[in-house]
Amino acid sequence: MSHPGAKVYNTTDYYSLLGKIALETAQYGQAADDLEKAMKRDFDTANRMFNIEGVEPATESKFCIWNLKNLNTLVEKFPKDYRTWLFRGLYYEFFTTFKEDYYEKAKQDFQKAALVSPKSPVPQYFIGQLYTKAWASDAARDEATKNAALAYARAIQLDAAFLPAYEERASAYLNLKQYPQAIRDYDRILTLDPENAAAYSDRGVAKLESGNYFSAKLDFGDAIRHKDANNSFLPNLYEYRGDANVALRLYQEAIADYSKAIERRLANDSFLFSLKQIRALYPEYDGVPDEVLIRKINDLFWPEFQYEVIAKKLTEENGKWQISLLNELYEKRGDAYLRASDYRHGVRDFNRIYRGIPNFAESTNRWRPLGTNTAGAGYYLDVKSAEFPPGGSVVRLWIKTVEKTTSRIDAHEIDCKGKLLNSTSHVTYDSSNTVTSSSDVESGWQHIVPDTIGEQFYQGACSNAH
Repeated sequence: MSHPGAKVYNTTDYYSLLGKIALETAQYGQAADDLEKAMKRDFDTANRMFNIEGVEPATESKFCIWNLKNLNTLVEKFPKDYRTWLFRGLYYEFFTTFKEDYYEKAKQDFQKAALVSPKSPVPQYFIGQLYTKAWASDAARDEATKNAALAYARAIQLDAAFLPAYEERASAYLNLKQYPQAIRDYDRILTLDPENAAAYSDRGVAKLESGNYFSAKLDFGDAIRHKDANNSFLPNLYEYRGDANVALRLYQEAIADYSKAIERRLANDSFLFSLKQIRALYPEYDGVPDEVLIRKINDLFWPEFQYEVIAKKLTEENGKWQISLLNELYEKRGDAYLRASDYRHGVRDFNRIYRGIPNFAESTNRWRPLGTNTAGAGYYLDVKSAEFPPGGSVVRLWIKTVEKTTSRIDAHEIDCKGKLLNSTSHVTYDSSNTVTSSSDVESGWQHIVPDTIGEQFYQGACSNAH
C-alpha cells in the first residue's frame, strides 16, 4: 500500500503517517500493519513513533499525529491482535516521562498483549523497557533493572534470536555490574550482528571493569574501526582503550589513545572556545600570531567554514562556556607520560588544567604517582612546582616518598647535560603529618648512579630535554 505525496522525514515517520492515513480511511488492518512497521524500525524508541506533541494523552490531534482515540479504535476493532495492545501501551509509555500515572496503564496493555500472544517475545521486551522507565529512587533503580533483565530473559526464551532483548539485557547486566553475564550477552549479540559497534564498545567496558584488559583493548579497537571518523562517541572509545593500555602498562600506546581522544574532543568542542582559552591550554603557541593559530584551528577542525566565521567565533563571540571533559583526558595523559618516564610532557598536561581549565584546577591533585620501590615506598612528583626552564639543562623537581609511617619531600636539581643530581632540601613527616626533621643543606652535585632512584628521576626529567 502506498500514499503518493506523503512527505518522508525518516522511515519510522513514513510508516506512522501511512498508518494514520489508513486509519482515517477506515483501513484498520492496514493501519495496524503500517504501525507495526514503524515500531519495528527501532524497538528502543518505538514509543516516539506517534509524532506526539503534547505531554498527556489526547483524544484529538493534527492529521499526522496519533491520539488515544485512534489507538482505542484499533484495540476495539482487533482485540485479539496483540499488536494493538502494544501500540496503546507504547502510547501511554511515552507520557511516563511527564507523569508517573501512565506507567500502570502502559504495563496493563503490555501484559494484555502478552496474554493475547504468549509466544511473541515483543510484549516481554516492552515490559522490560517499561521497568527501566519507572520513576524510582536510586535505591529502587537496581531492583527495577533486575526486573527488566528478567523480562528480557523471558523474551529470549520465546525467541533465542531476538536481538533487541539481548541488547537490553546486556545493558541491564552492565548497569548492575554483573559483568560475566553482560559479556555472554554481548558475545551472543555479536554472533547475531557482527557489525554491532555498540556491542564491541560495551563488551569492552565490561571486560575492562572485570580486569580483562587485553581483550577489552581489542574490543575498543573493533568499536573504533566500526565508527565513522566524525562519530561523537569516538573520544570515549579512545579514552577507554587508553585506560586498558595503562592497566597493561603500555604507556606509549595509552598516550597515543588519549591524544586521539583529546583531538576528537577538541574537534567536537573547539567551536565553543575562545582564542584566549585555547592559548591557555596550549602555551606552546604563545609565539604564533593570532591569524596563523586561527587558520590552523580552522584547517584542523572546521574546514567547512570560512576563516572569517571561525575568527569571529574565537575572538568575539566565545569565552563564556567553561571547558570540561578535557581535564580528565589531560590528567590521564599526564599520568601516562609520568609513568612512561617523560616528566616534561606530563607536567605540561597538568599545567594545561591549572592554567586553561580553572574550574577543575583546585580539584586536580598536584602530587602524581611515579611508581614504587622494592620496599613498597611510593614516589610522587609535584607537577605544579616542577620547573623545566626553556633552553636550560637544569630541571627542578619536588619528590615525595611515602612509606608506611613516614613521608619525606625532597627538592632536587638535575643537570641533564652533565647527568648530575643535587638534593637542595628535604622535609620529613610522621604519620600525623607533623614535621619531624628538615634541612636546607645541599648534597652538592653528584654523578647519578646507575640502577638507582636517582637514575629514574634523571630519565624522567631529562627525556625530550633537547
